[in-house]
Amino acid sequence: MSLPLKLDGFERYMWMDDQPSHPMAFLAGVRFSGTLDPAAFRAAVAAAIGRHPLLRARIEESPSGGRTWVDAPDPMPYLDMAPEGVPMRFPGQERIDLRTENGLRIWVRTGPDRALVYLQVHHTACDGVGLNQFLEDLLLAYDRQIRGDAAAPPLPPRDPQLLERRAQFGLRWWEKLLRIPVDTWGFIVGFLTFFLGRPAPIAAPDTPQLDEDQLRIVPELLVHDFQPGQLERLLTVARRSRATLNDLLFRDVFLALYDWNQEHAGQTRRRSLRIMLPMNLRGPHDAAMPAANVVGMVFLDRAPRWLKDPDWLLWSIRMETRFLKFFRFGVSFAWVSGALTHGPKFVQDILRAPRCYSTCTLSNVGKTFHQVPLPRSNGKLVAGGLTMESVFGAPPVRLFTSASMVFSSYAGRLTLSMHYDRRRLTAQSARALLDAILRQLQQTCQQPDQGPPK
Repeated sequence: MSLPLKLDGFERYMWMDDQPSHPMAFLAGVRFSGTLDPAAFRAAVAAAIGRHPLLRARIEESPSGGRTWVDAPDPMPYLDMAPEGVPMRFPGQERIDLRTENGLRIWVRTGPDRALVYLQVHHTACDGVGLNQFLEDLLLAYDRQIRGDAAAPPLPPRDPQLLERRAQFGLRWWEKLLRIPVDTWGFIVGFLTFFLGRPAPIAAPDTPQLDEDQLRIVPELLVHDFQPGQLERLLTVARRSRATLNDLLFRDVFLALYDWNQEHAGQTRRRSLRIMLPMNLRGPHDAAMPAANVVGMVFLDRAPRWLKDPDWLLWSIRMETRFLKFFRFGVSFAWVSGALTHGPKFVQDILRAPRCYSTCTLSNVGKTFHQVPLPRSNGKLVAGGLTMESVFGAPPVRLFTSASMVFSSYAGRLTLSMHYDRRRLTAQSARALLDAILRQLQQTCQQPDQGPPK
């Protein structure tokens, strides 16, 4: 048994940051070709959820204010299965109340020879890596339901006891001691920079007009699949500058956001832009840990005057990200934000203040599902006759952090997924913003070769 478990510091921060208008939950989807078997899928969900305690748990509050993960009365998540064309609606409200419901919701829409599986996950219970673990188990369990135990590959190991050290971030006791100067610097400088900074939000050209019924419809993520070869081209451009693909993607998003705000914003165009970067903090010994939230955050700030030279901007991002990764400042953010949830009420009010703390959230999760032991067709996973054509997802959006984006690679193709704040951006504006980012990336792909790396 792994439950009950006390919420760790970063989980308390995620819980505190959860607001009815801007839930701390992220969305993801998987598109399949083939015919989905509803009974087999339900059985696969039951098998997969049994391997991930926090996705079938609820939060119990004590009179003293403590919060604990406990087993839910019913481990099965909310599961809505219907033919395609039937709108996906939230059961009651968009926000998942972990005190009364599990942290996972699933919608399935099926059509002739195709299916869409859409998920909403509370960020307190799980991060993107954890969701991919659940999806891997779901695919393997579905394959087992269709083909039988003898023909299907085994499910990967999951050790619920590892959840007890999810807030250790793979660090041993002596490594924690060595981190004291880093975390002290992160607390003093990082805290002041993050909470006293005034980054510009993404400009909103027009105001959405949505009623409560429209807000009950599950939002659709904006998804773009790059053409074959574009990923390799971006990698070539990055290598030529001795940068990583991450660095190059962050640079181009900065440039696109700057141009967007220059065109659509007023006074905010003179303010810095800030990109928030989630960092996976799992250690080598955490591979068998079930789904959980084991991430930290780091951020990159750039003033407008620093955004006018793309080469210098890329160099500065390259150096800063190396520094942040080497010292694992995401750990510092997780520990500091968790500690602040025990602070005075005015500190907690700062955490939930109605102001912009980040222009956008951006992550590149790299290759996904490349080690799943299932058959493949043209590089795509095949589970029980279903071919996984594409997978996408994006983190939650906060108040005034109007967009979150994730780059991912599946079956050799790069995908950009974007979640946007429906209360600040219309669908047309969000699509125009995504198009602006894609144009910048296309310009980068079209750069002429200029010899060996710099």
